[in-house]
Amino acid sequence: MKTRRIAAVQAAAAVLTLAGCSPGSSDLYTGEQAEHDRLPATIDTADRAWDADSSRLLATHEGVEFYVVSGEEGDCLITLEP
Repeated sequence: MKTRRIAAVQAAAAVLTLAGCSPGSSDLYTGEQAEHDRLPATIDTADRAWDADSSRLLATHEGVEFYVVSGEEGDCLITLEP
C-alpha cells in the first residue's frame, strides 16, 4: 500500500514539475481558449484553485509544455514534462 502511494506521488511529480504563481493581470487570456490550450485531464485544477477555462499553452520545447493559467494567487506558470 505504501509503495503505491509513493509511486503515485512520484508520477504526479514527474508530470507536473513546476507551478509558480504571481499576482497581476495579463493579456494572455484574450481570445477564445483553443483545444491545444487546454490542460491535460491528469492535472487537477480544482485542487489548486486554478481556472481550467483560462489555461493557455505558451510554448513547447523539446517535449516540455509551458502553460499559463489564472488562479486565486494570480497567473500561474505550469511546466509539464513528458
